[in-house]
Amino acid sequence: MKLFLCSSHVTKELIPDFEKLFGKKPEGLKTVVITTAMNPFPDQDASSGVESAKAAGFDVTELDIEPYTDPKKLRSELEQYEVIYMNGGYQGYLMQAIRNTGLSEYLLDLIKNGMIYVGSSAGSMIMGNSLEVGEWYIGENEPGASDVETFKLLDFQLYPHFEDELLFQIVDLRNEEMRYALLKDGQAISYDDGEIRFHGGEVIVLEPER
Repeated sequence: MKLFLCSSHVTKELIPDFEKLFGKKPEGLKTVVITTAMNPFPDQDASSGVESAKAAGFDVTELDIEPYTDPKKLRSELEQYEVIYMNGGYQGYLMQAIRNTGLSEYLLDLIKNGMIYVGSSAGSMIMGNSLEVGEWYIGENEPGASDVETFKLLDFQLYPHFEDELLFQIVDLRNEEMRYALLKDGQAISYDDGEIRFHGGEVIVLEPER
């Protein structure tokens, strides 16, 4: 099972890493960009994420999974695509929608069977071991995020859109019993059957202190 988890998007600098992981270039891959995590932001839209996916070469269709009440219908829709590109927004909201629609029951099976998974921000965070970071995420915290169970493929949490000047605040706010990977925009994590690699430069990892 392979995943490509970005802080922001698949930038042109990350495309070689994407290609090495999947053996394919993004160009022309039939891709569904799931925009649900942006639903709590009515004054914003997901166009920046969609346009970034297009800029990387993906053949993009947008989809909000929240209205789906029949898991079989949603699965049938998703199986038309080669790539699931899970866009950013509120991570707890996104993960809850994934559970409510039944997608959580078969998403990993789709990936195991060859579907490419790309995460952007919240879409990457839901693969970590917790969404506790969402409770105190600087500038855009999401109360209740930690109550939603993630897929737990990683043994750490992701902090996307990291900037160096935030480090001391993050160290102060974090749970000292947990591990965090701080990803800057332009950085990504590849997951290849449990093997984890960082891309786009050195990534700061905060280890537990207890």
